[in-house]
Amino acid sequence: MKFKILYLTTLFALSVLSSGCGQSRDKIIHNFPEIVPAIGPYSHVCETDGFVFLSGQIALDSKGNLISDKIEEQSRFIFENISKILTKLGLNYASIIKVTVYMTDLSKFKAVNEIYSEYITKDYPARTTVGVKELPKGAQIEIDITCKR
Repeated sequence: MKFKILYLTTLFALSVLSSGCGQSRDKIIHNFPEIVPAIGPYSHVCETDGFVFLSGQIALDSKGNLISDKIEEQSRFIFENISKILTKLGLNYASIIKVTVYMTDLSKFKAVNEIYSEYITKDYPARTTVGVKELPKGAQIEIDITCKR
């Protein structure tokens, strides 16, 4: 009886592996230092199985300095960088399926929403907004996205 269970378990595991489930998928890494410098050990974009994950974006200039202390300017700058990255990937805002927004001051939520709606205008993706104590480089906002090809 134990042999039959082991045999059936092994057959099931082999069938799952041969069907592709459980196998690691290839991932494609994209970096765009000409758009925004990475300030740590991460990739700008990781792509796998038709999903495209864009690392959190903060409003840094090409030298790695925060562009402004105003959340409205930071937000617009981030969305412009996201536009550039999406274009390089052959994607657009309609490809976005999930957005996460991190803010250090949720009282500015309305201002961020107004700018957000200038860039993402219909068929809104899922979204989460999280209040955080602080962000890298003193940023007031960070945005990461997930797209589907």
